[in-house]
Amino acid sequence: MDWEAIGAASENVAAVAVCVTLIFLTIQLRQSNKSQKTAAYQTYIDARTALQVSLLQPEANAALLGTSFAPLSRTNEQLQDYHQVLHLSMTYFAMAFRLWKDGLLSDDQWNAHLSILSEFNGTEGFRLWWPAVSNFYAPDFVEAVDWAELLTTGLERFIEAVEAARSSDQK
Repeated sequence: MDWEAIGAASENVAAVAVCVTLIFLTIQLRQSNKSQKTAAYQTYIDARTALQVSLLQPEANAALLGTSFAPLSRTNEQLQDYHQVLHLSMTYFAMAFRLWKDGLLSDDQWNAHLSILSEFNGTEGFRLWWPAVSNFYAPDFVEAVDWAELLTTGLERFIEAVEAARSSDQK
């Protein structure tokens, strides 16, 4: 065997090694992506669990979901609790939004989250809180929350218009 034959054989072995390496890296990359998606979804589930646990506390539940929570008549400590519950909730919704954008949550799942956001937007406390903290969240998520707020105010205006029309019909 001469040096040229050895060189050609070496090139063939190197080409095969490169192909095997690329196949191995492709498999590893797919496994890594799957692991990252699983971890992201698990974080989402953990956040939902934390939110549910916090809502088991009656004051947190009333603060978040109750329209009776009037921020102007609350103490600073109550406002801090309210802020923490809302921040936990919005972090959860931001996570859900990101998973939806990445295709890990279905449109139906995201729409369910969006309808809950619309409920939040209907409360006086949220309307005072959100403009003060929205810059801490990703711009595309802020846009989604603001869109949900538009849905809420649009619905409120529609209901007011229907009620006004009913009143004028009864007169």
